[in-house]
Amino acid sequence: MDLLRKLFARKSAPEQDPKPPTAPQPQPADINAAGVLLELAQRRDIDQVLRGLDAHLERIQEQGREAEAVRLLRWAEEELHQEPSPQPAQYALLGNIYQRLTAEQATDPHLKALGFYATALEGFQLAQEMEGMAVVQNNMGLAYLGLAQRDAQYFRAAVPLLEESLQFYERGDDWPRRADICLSLGDAYVGLEEPGSDHFELGREYLERARALYERCGDLPRQAQAQGQLGDVQMELALYDPGPSLEKAVRHYRNALALYVDLDDALGTARYQDCLSRAYGSLGEEEHLRKSLRAGQRARELYEEHGRESSLAGVCHGLGQVHLELVRLGAVEELLP
Repeated sequence: MDLLRKLFARKSAPEQDPKPPTAPQPQPADINAAGVLLELAQRRDIDQVLRGLDAHLERIQEQGREAEAVRLLRWAEEELHQEPSPQPAQYALLGNIYQRLTAEQATDPHLKALGFYATALEGFQLAQEMEGMAVVQNNMGLAYLGLAQRDAQYFRAAVPLLEESLQFYERGDDWPRRADICLSLGDAYVGLEEPGSDHFELGREYLERARALYERCGDLPRQAQAQGQLGDVQMELALYDPGPSLEKAVRHYRNALALYVDLDDALGTARYQDCLSRAYGSLGEEEHLRKSLRAGQRARELYEEHGRESSLAGVCHGLGQVHLELVRLGAVEELLP
């Protein structure tokens, strides 16, 4: 079952500032991508090609050899179609590799991955291989989440697949895997384009489960990410229930901020100082507006320090709105130069 555990795709997410951190991982041994690709091409063995590309894809991309990797991947794909009895795990691995390619490296990599996952899932279902099914369902859900960054209708397709995968992992003690799937389900429910707040509440419940599981695992970076996303959901819920939801958003953003400070993540700290500033500003009272001002100023300082010009514009706009609101309330003396 080791191969199945390695088949879990990495979660695709929209670009953020900063990107959500991941738990510390052992650094891979340095490789010569050209040499690895040449050796794989010479061996002409489907299993070895797929396993080699899976193991070294990120390093191959870093070294600018992705075009050669894609050619080798397409060879493996063609050969697999000729196999009399291809294994579901081979199709799952093929999908996993495509899912990690960019649109510049392959046409519609998420859609391509979904086609291979569907074939793998059918094979695992016929064999009654439950873990294989759960792995592929999770990966299909992540592929749909990737597609949903361009078209929100795909969030709906991700939900049942992720829920099926979660059912399998709820029977065991793989807490990190369960937490990851809950986090993905939170993303999927929050992203649904539906009227009312029910889907936000469902997303909040899954994000809270993910947060608790990450805390149980001692995964501080993922705890920080979950706390931040819980704050985002509460900001959405504030459209329906402003007071309590905004207060909860502040609490979650403060928790996320404290974790990013502990992790010595300057950009994470800046992001959640900015989020905290916006949440305080939405509360509207003078005391909260002053807290918003302090948090926004700290975010601006950190973004300036790290040259994040694109983020600075939003922070400065928010600070301007807070200044104007304080002027409206008559609290102008301390703001004058």
